[in-house]
Amino acid sequence: ARLWRRLTDAPAAITDPAHRCRIQLLLGLLVVLVPLGLFSISIQILLIPGFWSTFKAVASALVLLAAAYGLGRTGRYAAAALITVGVSTAASFAVVIFNPADVMAHAFLSVSLLLAGLLFGYAGVWGMLLACLLGVTGLLPALGVPPPNGDPVVVPMFLIITAALLLIGIRQRDAVERERREELANS
Repeated sequence: ARLWRRLTDAPAAITDPAHRCRIQLLLGLLVVLVPLGLFSISIQILLIPGFWSTFKAVASALVLLAAAYGLGRTGRYAAAALITVGVSTAASFAVVIFNPADVMAHAFLSVSLLLAGLLFGYAGVWGMLLACLLGVTGLLPALGVPPPNGDPVVVPMFLIITAALLLIGIRQRDAVERERREELANS
């Protein structure tokens, strides 16, 4: 618990409790994403033939995520959060482009949606959904990357369903918080 606090604590100069919480969430996400990403690609490079292009894309993304962690540690939330969401999305698209046969790569776009929702709320989910849909329905076909199993509907629908669930979750969380604040104000 002490190590977790040391790795995820916001800088002392940040005194606003809400801002501190956002920074702590971002840092916690990065403390988990970077080591798990390293672990994953380390195993996959050993076990999966032809993994090198995916390895390079993900390893580059992990370096940038580590840089985002550094920015977050200095209190630069907006920049660190934008890098986190942008890099996770770019890495997912890079993997799809470099290795179109990897049907699971598309699923990692849902991680981008989740990160956008956690770090930017409603606007983040909507913005990331739009970016992902433009990517899978416009960019990838323009680059000649076929949809998984030749099905042009499955990935966009997966992204839309994931975004809808996230938006419902954010709405519910916000409603609970509003009720909690009202109860505190009335007591």
